[in-house]
Amino acid sequence: QELETLFATVAKDPKGTLETGQKWKSAELLSSDEMEVIKSVDGTLTMDLDNIYAGEKRSYLLRLDPKEGALTDNTDDLMVANIAVNYFDIETGAQKTMSAVANASIMDDQSAIDQAANNDVIVEANLIETERAHAKVISTYESGQYDQALQLMTNLESKVTTVNAELNDERLKSK
Repeated sequence: QELETLFATVAKDPKGTLETGQKWKSAELLSSDEMEVIKSVDGTLTMDLDNIYAGEKRSYLLRLDPKEGALTDNTDDLMVANIAVNYFDIETGAQKTMSAVANASIMDDQSAIDQAANNDVIVEANLIETERAHAKVISTYESGQYDQALQLMTNLESKVTTVNAELNDERLKSK
């Protein structure tokens, strides 16, 4: 089994860097893999990723907090972030970099905004936040703060129910 995993690895020791544009006050990377939130206030996020295997797909969600007044003009080409992943390519034996630029549009047409909303992304972000909140409930309970843990769990249940009333997602429903 270990030998099979070794040969299926395509990118060893990947390290990601994400540099946000000038309009963002802070950035937060959410990942369901790690359950860890990586935050930045200086515009750069760096992260050590797990090895990447053949055929594997991963998702990371980026939450950005804009600077005051930074997003007032409509634009079709707002630079959100430069993304780079450096890794060791097992097949070639070389260090490689994969990079991309993420752009977005800013508009004030509410119907276009509503139509562009991606419910899968919204659900995934809520699932990650729910798991983080649940981990906090558990650590609070384990520290002997039973009443506070119960209150946190009650708040979490209420929040998930409220969010899912609009999204109607089975994964959120099962939480």
